[in-house]
Amino acid sequence: MRRSTRTRPRTLLFVTVFALSCACKSGPPDSAAKAAASAVKHAAPLDVCPGLLSGAPAPAIRPANAPIRFVAFGDFGDGSVAQFAVARAMAEYDERKPFDFGVTLGDNFYPQGLADPAAPRWESEWEQPYSPLGVRLYASLGNHDREDQGSPPAEMARSRVSSSWCLPRPYYTFTAGPVQFFALDTDPIERQEDITEQLAWLDRELASSTARWKVAYGHHPIYSSGVGHGGSPEQAILLPLFKKHHLALYLAGHDHHMELQRPEGGVTFVISGAGGHEQRGVEVQSPCVAWAAGLKPGFAVLNADAERIAVEFLDTEGTILFRSEIRPNGKDCARK
Repeated sequence: MRRSTRTRPRTLLFVTVFALSCACKSGPPDSAAKAAASAVKHAAPLDVCPGLLSGAPAPAIRPANAPIRFVAFGDFGDGSVAQFAVARAMAEYDERKPFDFGVTLGDNFYPQGLADPAAPRWESEWEQPYSPLGVRLYASLGNHDREDQGSPPAEMARSRVSSSWCLPRPYYTFTAGPVQFFALDTDPIERQEDITEQLAWLDRELASSTARWKVAYGHHPIYSSGVGHGGSPEQAILLPLFKKHHLALYLAGHDHHMELQRPEGGVTFVISGAGGHEQRGVEVQSPCVAWAAGLKPGFAVLNADAERIAVEFLDTEGTILFRSEIRPNGKDCARK
């Protein structure tokens, strides 16, 4: 997909180049491998939304051997000064280190979603702040997006006319580089509705994944230090599947702060719900909290390659507040 801002060369933070030996008349033995790696590095990311909308297996945003960078944020859609400050900070980061795509962690529009895919707020509170990124943002639904029953269908319909927004269905999967992503619809879980079909889908898709990393994202956190909501016992129904299929990371919002909690069963937990709406505080009680920050708008940037997933949390000034890495076989934290 073409960027909506001026053209600029794309660079990626983590790149691993493997030198391969070959007999090439035009250069040193490893020149073909270097050329192939360079092509992967600079190629534009694919827009997989049309494939997701069609129901056909979508191609990968980037090849499995390519590193990726994406932005993750939630709880933002209110047209506030803070929402636009976060959006500007993301765009400034993207100018220096371009994103391949992004994900939203729900509560895309307050207070009750948008029941019209052509409502003026789409332009003022989505296209204006986020289209300058020039990449697709693969959305998930939050509880506020379900306050009006017409909002989820309208948010899905918007995917057919926007070049930046993508919500093909309430839950779905796609791949990018070494990662397979699983976008979840967590509000029915919170409401204790019948989620048999979604859980069966998740079990099946996780089981069939051959990706180096598996990452799920949705609105409600399993564990949280937020004073607004806190962790959700209902969402813990997801944990057995996450552990069974070796999920590396679960991204969530709902609580309006930023946080990283150490792994349980190999699963690291990130909250990036400081996208702009009513910033709230934290009350850290668990020894498994690696870092948390409340009352500060911001966003998360993640870089993934074959070796690790790097997580950064930033504020609206572009300051990196905390950085961590997820690696295979990380040490679990004992939760009481």
